Amino acid sequence: MKDNEAKFVIAHNIKRLLQKQEHSRYWLAKETGEYQSTIANVCHGRKVCGAGLLSRIAKALEVNTDDLLKKPRNMPTLP
Repeated sequence: MKDNEAKFVIAHNIKRLLQKQEHSRYWLAKETGEYQSTIANVCHGRKVCGAGLLSRIAKALEVNTDDLLKKPRNMPTLP
């Protein structure tokens, strides 16, 4: 998976999980110890997640890191 595609897939999965669990990006920032701007950049596909941040996000959302990296079948195509 290329960096652009990875950013888009991760962003899509995080937003989907936050909505499903009724959490905000602010909540995710607090849970991961990251700045809100970092979480916003990840959620908008502007920033690539490092392994550490990806792991903390997965832990906060109670999923595996693979769940954040997996491209959903119903995901829209890249812009």
